[in-house]
Amino acid sequence: MVDHKLQLTDRIGAAQRHLATPPIGRLQLIGYASGNFGKNLLWSTADLTLLFLFTDVMAVDPAVAGWVILASLCINALLDPLMGGLADRVRSQLSSAEGGATVE
Repeated sequence: MVDHKLQLTDRIGAAQRHLATPPIGRLQLIGYASGNFGKNLLWSTADLTLLFLFTDVMAVDPAVAGWVILASLCINALLDPLMGGLADRVRSQLSSAEGGATVE
């Protein structure tokens, strides 16, 4: 008697081994992490500055200021995939064939 569940598991395991990507090297991982740290440091500084501006300079209630920032992040989360899809579909003279921008 043939165990079909075992055969399916063997096929899935073989496919996963075939499609597996090699692990990222330590240098690449450190490079990505340092770039991501710098980006997050910049954005966090901007967010805190905006929150300080709302609450201390413009005398906005802190809860309202938090809701304003939350609303902007939610709108950004909705619009980013739409703009990314639009950018992938629209070609201009400044974009390369791969979809990246050329810098001259």
